Amino acid sequence: MAEGTRYYTWAMTQWIPAITSHEMQDVDEALFKMGYDLRQLMENAGAAMAYLAARYLHENLAGKKIAVLCGHGHNGGGGMVAARRLHIYGAQPEVLVPAGTLKPVTWHQRRLLENMGVRVSQISRVDEQSWQTIIGADLVIDALVGYGLKGPLSGVVADMLNHVGTMSCPVISLDVPSGLSSDGEILNGAIIKATATMTLALPKKGLVMPQAQGYVGDLYLADIGVPADLYRQMGWSMAPIFKGTAYIPLTDTKTGEEGDR
Repeated sequence: MAEGTRYYTWAMTQWIPAITSHEMQDVDEALFKMGYDLRQLMENAGAAMAYLAARYLHENLAGKKIAVLCGHGHNGGGGMVAARRLHIYGAQPEVLVPAGTLKPVTWHQRRLLENMGVRVSQISRVDEQSWQTIIGADLVIDALVGYGLKGPLSGVVADMLNHVGTMSCPVISLDVPSGLSSDGEILNGAIIKATATMTLALPKKGLVMPQAQGYVGDLYLADIGVPADLYRQMGWSMAPIFKGTAYIPLTDTKTGEEGDR
């Protein structure tokens, strides 16, 4: 598409814009200025993810094994919230994290999981034990990398994605399938192929571009608590998107000029 083209997705009753990573940063900053707390937004995202996971397991969570792949940052923290919720609902989640330092709010989520008895393993490679966690899962949650991806994935993260690629169980990605650019850039590293993607606040541009269709799967939008007035203040004229549900399906795409914002 020509430069300046904006993508839109259909959400229940209206077209809503698919935004860039920089625009999503603007949304986050506006929420923090309003007084929103990162843990609050993370809790909302993880809760919606747990509800979607339950749907893909036909609401039958008791004893179901769920491999939750979490990165060091805020996307990983959302995945850990989903793991905690699923544990409460009767599932048996196990969390795998690449070796490295977690961001403070993500470390807080890890501590909550461990206090509840949920296993969290930091790994430097996909060895026999971690592979058994993945291969034995009824569902995989991908929360490794969010909308801030800057380049192709490599190392243990890429190895994790390649192993998940051999699985036949459902794979649900949080916000953006790991390895896929949220801005639609072509990246030559590993990219997870999701059964479904739960994107947050507003859909990301890279999710609705033609080259993403083999990776995104069914696309859903999660309510993390952004008021419609904030979007209007930022130049997007939209009615409230959510009508009492934690997430909604996004079912179609159209394009328009950048000035349509």
